[in-house]
Amino acid sequence: MPSSKLRALRVFFFFFFKCEPDKQFRFLLPESFRRYAGIDPEVIFLGQAGVAELWAAERYEAEEAKYLNPENLAAVMEELGV
Repeated sequence: MPSSKLRALRVFFFFFFKCEPDKQFRFLLPESFRRYAGIDPEVIFLGQAGVAELWAAERYEAEEAKYLNPENLAAVMEELGV
């Protein structure tokens, strides 16, 4: 793999962290991540196709609203091959 790609991956993975559940199986995110993502106080936890996403509730609702009209939903379905 070219060194430029390795460097890019290193920068990308710099923002990942290991997260262990507490005794009640809750995961606590570092404050810096919560602040960056704006996910206080409400969070949307979205699981799909083997991937989990955390969204600030307001941001998720705004993103979701983009696809609630028939034209946008049809375009998404076409892109997915459905």
